[in-house]
Amino acid sequence: MTAIESVPRRAALSLLSRLRGGFVELAEPDGRRFLFGDPKSELAARLEVRSPAFYRSLLVQILFAKPGRSLDATARASATRLMG
Repeated sequence: MTAIESVPRRAALSLLSRLRGGFVELAEPDGRRFLFGDPKSELAARLEVRSPAFYRSLLVQILFAKPGRSLDATARASATRLMG
């Protein structure tokens, strides 16, 4: 991961650390795992990061998401490509 790629990663992880009302497990290619939120929550997700570009995409979605709205079709497709 380059220095430029690490900036969105750090920012996204910082924002995820504030997660409330759910649980996210994030796994990186090198085996590092990060846990965010309440592990006892019924709302849970596991993300496997396969590209550093995922963090930039995630960060954009977090920063520009409108309250009460889910990811749009374009964002879902992008996240699928980056993760899969």
